[in-house]
Amino acid sequence: MYEKYLKEFANKTIVSYETWKDISKIIDDCDIYIDSFERKQYFDYLYAFYEKACEENRDIMDVVREYQKAMQNTLGYQCRKLHEEILKEFKPILDKLLNWIGGKK
Repeated sequence: MYEKYLKEFANKTIVSYETWKDISKIIDDCDIYIDSFERKQYFDYLYAFYEKACEENRDIMDVVREYQKAMQNTLGYQCRKLHEEILKEFKPILDKLLNWIGGKK
C-alpha cells in the first residue's frame, strides 16, 4: 500500500525489505480495513507483527501467516473476495451493457 516508504521502514528493523514487501502484500490482501489506514497507522500496524514475533521469539512470517489464516476465515474477507470474483466475471458484460445504453442516448 505504501510501498515507496517500505524501504525506509525496513531499515529500522532486522527484517529485510523483501520480507516486509511480502508481509505488506499478505496484509493488504487479507485485512479488509487496511485501505482506510493513514501511512503512520499502516506502519504501526506492520510493526506490531514485528513486536509480536520478537516477544514470542517466532519467525515474523509465521506470525503473519497465522493472522492471514484467521482473517481469511472472517465473513468480511470472504464477502470481499466474492465481490471481487463477481466483478471480474461480470464487469465485461456490465461495461458492454453500459456502453450500449450510453450509445443509445
